[in-house]
Amino acid sequence: MKFYLETFGCQMNVHDSERITWLLLQEGFKKADNPSSADLILLNTCSIREKAEHKVFSRLGRLFILKKSNSSLKFGVIGCMAQSYGNKLLRRFPLLSFVIGPDSISSLPEIIRNELETGLPQVETKFNSSDHPGSGSFLPDYYGKTFISIMRGCNNYCSYCIVPYVRGPEISRPAHEILEEVEQLVDAGYKEIILLGQNVNSYLDTGKSTVTFARLLSMLNGIKGLERIRFMTSHPKDFTEDIIEAIYALEKVCEHVHLPIQAGSNKILAAMHREYTCEQYLKKIELLRKRIDNVAITTDIIVGFPGEDDQDFLKTVKLLEEVRFDSIFAFQFSKRKGTRAYTFDETVPESVKRSRLNEVNQLQKEISESINKTYIGTNVEIFIDEYCPKKTGLLSGRTRTDKIVFCSEQPDLLYTFRDILIESASPYALKGVILSDGERH
Repeated sequence: MKFYLETFGCQMNVHDSERITWLLLQEGFKKADNPSSADLILLNTCSIREKAEHKVFSRLGRLFILKKSNSSLKFGVIGCMAQSYGNKLLRRFPLLSFVIGPDSISSLPEIIRNELETGLPQVETKFNSSDHPGSGSFLPDYYGKTFISIMRGCNNYCSYCIVPYVRGPEISRPAHEILEEVEQLVDAGYKEIILLGQNVNSYLDTGKSTVTFARLLSMLNGIKGLERIRFMTSHPKDFTEDIIEAIYALEKVCEHVHLPIQAGSNKILAAMHREYTCEQYLKKIELLRKRIDNVAITTDIIVGFPGEDDQDFLKTVKLLEEVRFDSIFAFQFSKRKGTRAYTFDETVPESVKRSRLNEVNQLQKEISESINKTYIGTNVEIFIDEYCPKKTGLLSGRTRTDKIVFCSEQPDLLYTFRDILIESASPYALKGVILSDGERH
């Protein structure tokens, strides 16, 4: 049986899709090159914003046409939308055979077999506290770097966020299991790992000995053959000084922190239930920059949150100007049913939301370009992890500070560390030349 899998949303979904692919291949399924050659089409979905859901609805409508030429073709929705909608998806899309929440991914092969045997649609959306995130080691397709899920779920319940409702409460994976998986990946040739969680800072293994996130970073730093460690995403209220010290002291932990502020107004932060003030956030930025030279800091911004007036928005703009983030991910507020903010009165017209979004993106574009231009004439180390013959004809990789760097076309250098002389910069990337043919590590 051939399967085709499409992924929507965040890095956690990308990691989940890697796991889904591995599970199905282990059970004898084969990957289809395109939807039209598949017997089973799966969409791993995202619910973080309304736009993300509309993309999935639209994609399902287009894919269902394939049923006309293949009556036995089966469809499934996996992930956050499955968790959020459950049986409602079956009522809206009767052609679906599977609706499977994130906690049931490990049971996917069994769920598929049940459907094949009974012919009945399968809906699995229960939270499973006994199944740790990513439990069960697996080797994804080799790209030199990979994601490692260290925890799942969230206990923060920000008023706008659907994540706690579709990913469940926080569950941290045992530290020894994470270490074993990373060692296995390093033995297979992997050089860089990205630790994943909805809020990695609150990671806590309370087994035989307590392991905090900072302690976990230290333990991973000791693995021989591992070159780089990254992590995402952080919550400002849990971003503590011991984590800053770990980034400073541990040579394999990269100097990049994604620390979502969301808004520059304390009034709006309180309405969002973020549990910190702008002043507290800025203090953490100050500590980061004081302790770690050239640390790159990125963030998330939401514009148009209910109650955001012109003065609130101006405070967000001023904060962007003051902090000068390396880059931002900015979005218009999107109501999510089931969250507290869903009941808030919308006070910001859509046209104003769009205008504010354009303003912060334009401001950040100028800031990012200014920062990136400081790299011109400098040497940086990158891990070359992509070759884009059709798009650019260039290799690309990332610096320790997570800057994308394009360099000359030498496909044989894929998955190696190289020193690059930066010659030009844009708001989104750097471009340079490889300094020598000698591999850095």
